[in-house]
Amino acid sequence: MAAFVLTWNPDVAGWDATFARVEFDVLLPLGDRIPVEVLRAVVPGVPWDHLQGSGVAVKPPAANDLERLWRDHARQS
Repeated sequence: MAAFVLTWNPDVAGWDATFARVEFDVLLPLGDRIPVEVLRAVVPGVPWDHLQGSGVAVKPPAANDLERLWRDHARQS
């Protein structure tokens, strides 16, 4: 579950930012990550090689594909 929150820093004039609050349902060992090659093949609508910066919104139908991939991967791990 993720909720996006707009917040501000009273110590810095004009500073505000959007953050995501995330609740993890499963954490896997580092070696059990989904390889980026699989992400590119199954969910090609996301720029997997360029996720730095302010973040990327994954919208349907790519979000549905990613959810299914993660669910299947987590079950096997």
